[in-house]
Amino acid sequence: MNLALSPAQDCLARHRVRVFGDGRRTLVFGPGFGCQQTVWEPVAMELAREHRVVLFDFHLDHAFADNPQAPPYDSLWAHGTDVVEMLSALDLHDAIFVGHSVAGMIGLLAAIQAPKRFERLVMLGPSARHLNDPPHYTGGFERAQVDGLLDLMDRNFLDWSNTVAPLAFGEFNDPAYAADFQARLCRQDPRALREFLKLTLLSDHRAELARCPVPVLVVQNPHDDFVPLAATRHLVDQLPDARLRLLDASGHCPHISHPCQVIRALRESLTA
Repeated sequence: MNLALSPAQDCLARHRVRVFGDGRRTLVFGPGFGCQQTVWEPVAMELAREHRVVLFDFHLDHAFADNPQAPPYDSLWAHGTDVVEMLSALDLHDAIFVGHSVAGMIGLLAAIQAPKRFERLVMLGPSARHLNDPPHYTGGFERAQVDGLLDLMDRNFLDWSNTVAPLAFGEFNDPAYAADFQARLCRQDPRALREFLKLTLLSDHRAELARCPVPVLVVQNPHDDFVPLAATRHLVDQLPDARLRLLDASGHCPHISHPCQVIRALRESLTA
């Protein structure tokens, strides 16, 4: 902690929090794996015309630093606690948390910890478990595939990023999106990114879905190489109050490849 800052100021600085717009409602945008808050800007800046919006980064360097005073980040619950602390530092209640991929699950775990801080959740391409669990659950990955990705990451980070980035957008989107994502990955700390990838792909939060205390909108592309539609439907079925909105797009990052569709889905949800 920076001793010159209050605990609230230190929290906001650590997560590089930025606040835009003005309105009765506040939308908090959480970036998915390998991304920073800037990927949300096309969506968030448009919605800032009508609402207050908050952008932030998960502070992975802090989470995985060799610091004995840092809390253990051995589960997504710890990142959920970070979100709760950030909302508290902003004095937010009834926030609408919009999380992409793993950030969607982190938002759910945060809402379980502090229900009064949240009005609802919007989860974009979420998964409660990425590993297959036959015969009744399809998560999309076998354990050997995950181990292979982690091993490749250790052996050749550039090859790993060149493998993962195209999968995030699929074959039908502009290759420039994948190239930009690969560049983002290569600018980050490989060790911290590896630990977060391991946490993301090996976590199992299916049991927590029934504990979600707020309504949820799940926004999903029908063709997503990271999250099969079967996993999405399982998540929606297990949530107490959830609605599924399928987009006319493909890939795992529609807020980047198809921001207009995501903006439309959010506006429809907010005015429903």
